[in-house]
Amino acid sequence: MNKFYRSVAQWLTELENHEPGFVFEAFDCYIALFYVGFVQQDIRKLRNELICLYGVDSIRRVFVESVLPLVLDRISRYRLSRRAAELKRQEQAHFLEALEALDQPEYEQFDDFLEMVIEFGYVTLFASAFPLAGVMSIVSNLIEMKSDMFKLALVYQRPMPHRASNIGIWRTLLHIIVAFSVATNVMIFTMSEQFASWAPGLYREASIHDVHGGLLAQATDATTGTADLVMRQGSGRYVIFFATVLEHLVGLAVLIVMAAIPREPEWVYSEILRTKRFKAFRAKEAAFGWLSEQKPAGDRG
Repeated sequence: MNKFYRSVAQWLTELENHEPGFVFEAFDCYIALFYVGFVQQDIRKLRNELICLYGVDSIRRVFVESVLPLVLDRISRYRLSRRAAELKRQEQAHFLEALEALDQPEYEQFDDFLEMVIEFGYVTLFASAFPLAGVMSIVSNLIEMKSDMFKLALVYQRPMPHRASNIGIWRTLLHIIVAFSVATNVMIFTMSEQFASWAPGLYREASIHDVHGGLLAQATDATTGTADLVMRQGSGRYVIFFATVLEHLVGLAVLIVMAAIPREPEWVYSEILRTKRFKAFRAKEAAFGWLSEQKPAGDRG
């Protein structure tokens, strides 16, 4: 009966359909950055937005996930301590610890997975505009790791362990973000002053009539945020050709790296092979023993 209930619970969990939830969250987090980067074409503003996101969001996550639940937990413990006085008079104080544990909120891993995948998108989708995002992400993740250890130990109920071969749908979402990041970074690069400095023959100095250029029609200065260079007439085809070639090369490099990195460490792969060989040996041993038992006594001699 428990196995049946477990299968029903797993089926209901799959019906929760976390993929649309991630799509809505990703749209809410990234839409403003895409607007700044590809509609306003203001790389400096995009970089400032990312810096603010990393700074403010790191503080927010620590406060919301650890500090605030801890304060609420301490308030709850204070209320339980007042109840403990009555329990002591009734000689039931040994139930206090169980009551405190039951009063703690349940841990939900979906929120933590969502935060990490969204942060991965910040790092990869806009790497051309803010290369230091990876370094800031490492610092943020170190703080997040300590914060998660703290909240799992003191704030939330201890989660039940469940065996899993991988991270499930989150792996697919990470691959999708990587695929999109190839295109977004190439587009940001070809709109930046850096690309214009590599191919000066394709650009000219902007005039007052060139301020309102469209997508891929101007090069935005990453330092000042002003459109001081615009494409020469007829040079857009060469920029698009270069962007297409660069996008294919970067995409090929991503595929090579993904294929070169094993899905599990070498020691895990060795243990899996050893376990399979041991099971095969035990199966042969059991089969040989069964055949030996089936032989007549005269044949065994």
